[in-house]
Amino acid sequence: MKSWKNNIILVFFAVLLIGCFIPGRLFSTRFLDESIALLLFCVLVATYLKKYNGWRKFATCTSFLAVIAVFTFYFIQSAFWGSNTFPAVLYDALVEFKPFVGFFSVLLLAPHFTQKQRKFLKYLCIIPIAFGLIAAFGGQIWLLLEHPARFAFLFTVCALIFIWLSEINVQNIIIFFAILAVGFLSTRSKFYGFFAFSLFIWLYYLCKKDIQFKKTDIWLFVIALAGVIIVALPKFNMYFLDEQFLSVEYMDSRKVLFSTAFQIANDHFPLGSGFGSFGTDASTRILSPIYEQYGILAENGELPICTCDSLSAALLAQFGYLGVCLFLLFWGYILRKTYRLAVRNNNKKLFIIGISIVAFFIIETFSDSTFTQNRGLLVMMLLAFVILDFRHKSQDTRY
Repeated sequence: MKSWKNNIILVFFAVLLIGCFIPGRLFSTRFLDESIALLLFCVLVATYLKKYNGWRKFATCTSFLAVIAVFTFYFIQSAFWGSNTFPAVLYDALVEFKPFVGFFSVLLLAPHFTQKQRKFLKYLCIIPIAFGLIAAFGGQIWLLLEHPARFAFLFTVCALIFIWLSEINVQNIIIFFAILAVGFLSTRSKFYGFFAFSLFIWLYYLCKKDIQFKKTDIWLFVIALAGVIIVALPKFNMYFLDEQFLSVEYMDSRKVLFSTAFQIANDHFPLGSGFGSFGTDASTRILSPIYEQYGILAENGELPICTCDSLSAALLAQFGYLGVCLFLLFWGYILRKTYRLAVRNNNKKLFIIGISIVAFFIIETFSDSTFTQNRGLLVMMLLAFVILDFRHKSQDTRY
């Protein structure tokens, strides 16, 4: 059973990895991530039903139960208040819940890949890397990957998978940064910020004797954060302050999203407007009344902005200040868990990968809706694999 479980999770991850980079015009992967998240949860349920007292172990995963409770509360509130039609509320709730399902399902199933399976994953990365290089040097990034952000993500996730599956030595670290550096061709400022953070965190912890967090570390992380902000500042000015740029169609999307999100959060304090109401795919497929209430709709009744351009704006509007705090609390839980396991194992590599993934999502949250897409599910599964590697080394089964 354990071997079968490992194989099925490996297949899910491999299919999702390749599916993230298949152009939609060639082959539709629209519901691939939802299908994989559902199948993962089904495997989880089947596994625990077969185990004696299996659900008792499931109940010990208080963090997953807390996430389920929060989503249930917001779903009931949204359906009761009528933030949108019931299908829109349900669809948005499932999409938002998907990355958490993927993460906790993998964490609870606890696959332990063999060396052969780990090599398979490492060599599998050659396919998207080759695809990305062909797109870049052929001048076809928009045609083959549909957006430079997907190109940057391709090399980011492949670099992380490579270093996760490799021994730490000078050669592998150079290969990691060589793969990551190709992402510069995307010309995305968020990638520049992530690369700057990665460079800092690797240099700092490889030179540091241990992982123990000390007071002096606070100032160094403040400096790193300042560096990321400085790198991203030109794009901030462009998206929020440059009137000439903002006059171009759709270029004012983030400015409109954030300014409206704060209005909604203040008007619906502290819980927000609910699922399917603002800044999400569901809110546009079945048009939310919020857009008309806040004067965003054009005269022809269509939306003049790209609504899925920033997850943080959607979080603030739909779940209010309380929801933003809960989202940050989840990442605090991840950082705390990663740090404790890293100190116990004194494993710098896994610790660096863990906090790099958290940094990746924080950056992406402000500039895209990656977390709720197939790319988000892929990286959340990778994060679970990293945490499981910690646990396998320390024999720690706590959640």
